[in-house]
Amino acid sequence: TDYTELDIFWLPDQKVILHDLDFVVWDNDFENVTCNATVVDLNTYERIPTDVKFGVNFSDSFGYEDWELDVYIDEEHLIDFRLPLSSSNIDIVGKVNGHLGIYGVGLVTNISGEVGVSDTTLSLGMNPVPSWYKPTGETNISLDVDINENVQFVFPLGPNPILRTNIADDSHINFEMGSNGLKAGGEIPLRSGEIFYFQKYFYITEG
Repeated sequence: TDYTELDIFWLPDQKVILHDLDFVVWDNDFENVTCNATVVDLNTYERIPTDVKFGVNFSDSFGYEDWELDVYIDEEHLIDFRLPLSSSNIDIVGKVNGHLGIYGVGLVTNISGEVGVSDTTLSLGMNPVPSWYKPTGETNISLDVDINENVQFVFPLGPNPILRTNIADDSHINFEMGSNGLKAGGEIPLRSGEIFYFQKYFYITEG
């Protein structure tokens, strides 16, 4: 086809357009060659070029056994994203570029890649999600993350959080989450922030 349009929950207020979509079918494998795509911001109408690759491995009974999605966004561009992790009560909202790979087998989804983030908030506590958003199974995340600018952590999410802290620009962390919980590694220098506790503010100036 010339193009295919997609609305994706994890990319809010954006539309994804896949161009010149070609597929290769071999035995039970259904895979598209990496194709050009455009992410359109529905508020500003900015068009951001990306590359996408998708594949599915079907069983003999035509149910899928596993699937894989790779998205590539060059470092000169950023797209909006939201990643609500209901099982951990964590919400991540911001802008991202780089390579993101998603691999699913059965009820297990594995997310990995090397990404850069800007204008991003990671919170304990979640914004509302649609009634249909009821993830099942297990989600494992392993990401190398470059902190570009304006990234903060908030606890809990809301107008009056107990803790709000900004992570220093140009830092790097390894972010992992799975059945053993959440783990972040690497140097995480804190630029500034504040703690509100028993009607007093404590300010973070460096760390």
